[in-house]
Amino acid sequence: MSKVNWVLAGMGDIARRRVIAAIQAEPRSNLYGFVTRDRAKARAYPGARAWATVEEAVADPAVDSVYIALPVAMHADAAIATLRAGKHVLCEKPMAMNFAQSEQMVAEARASGHLLGVSYDRRLYPKLIRARQLVKEGAIGRPLLAEANCHSWLDTEGRDWLRDPALAGGGPLYDTASHRIDAMNFLFGKVERACGLLSNAVHRMGVEDSATVLICNYRAACTAWSTCAGTRAWRGTSSESSARTARSISIRSTARSCAWQAAWRFCLRTRTCIIPWSRTLSMPFWPTIPAAWPAPPSKAPGWTGPSNRWPHRR
Repeated sequence: MSKVNWVLAGMGDIARRRVIAAIQAEPRSNLYGFVTRDRAKARAYPGARAWATVEEAVADPAVDSVYIALPVAMHADAAIATLRAGKHVLCEKPMAMNFAQSEQMVAEARASGHLLGVSYDRRLYPKLIRARQLVKEGAIGRPLLAEANCHSWLDTEGRDWLRDPALAGGGPLYDTASHRIDAMNFLFGKVERACGLLSNAVHRMGVEDSATVLICNYRAACTAWSTCAGTRAWRGTSSESSARTARSISIRSTARSCAWQAAWRFCLRTRTCIIPWSRTLSMPFWPTIPAAWPAPPSKAPGWTGPSNRWPHRR
């Protein structure tokens, strides 16, 4: 197989803005065709085929893999049909409407011997990989609390199905929280127990607009994730500080006398602060970092006190 022939099932916002460009940019991949109800959308990509259903698409022997970017309620049926046809699957998050559907998808993948993946791309972010390495090495002591936040305005233009629980399964807890929860699992491993709180603080609709989740992980005392999809303050903001606050992860641990590390020289959106009773590793959800991780200085610039203390400087 010189190139992987991809079929994109669904031509919504994420598919058009990100998935198509990613497939076209990858020299080992070929955008073979689309599953869409609107064939006019497919005509914007010369040479690409179009089908009305996944079943029709996977009947083509030239198809190798299907990227599923349909509403969540359609994920399981589309994935199972693709796997049974002997094709590989990469599925958008969240994986399915519930755990039972997810288990069925996994069982079909194992039975078919083909690949089933879920598009949790945060695991490939260099920052998150580096943070996991630091946690594993004990560089910041024993993790006690990890927090992730994502506050943004509810934007479902062209994606009204996100407001329908029968199609989306839930609101931001399903849509955006799944990325952050997966990041916590990547950093800290097995989940021991979890609980959550959903509410509609601003929008009266079938799914929640605000959610908070508390997770107890195997390697950390607890992790917390919170979201609000109705916070008007974040609408249309482009400032660095606002973006940083809107989407971030911080890890608090037991280390007390570690050197200040990689603050302003590392990345303006990433900093590591040390305070007398804990150490905090904070990083927003942005993928890029410099090629080389800077060596930690013995003291923070502008600070003449002991190297194990860091003033609350932003």
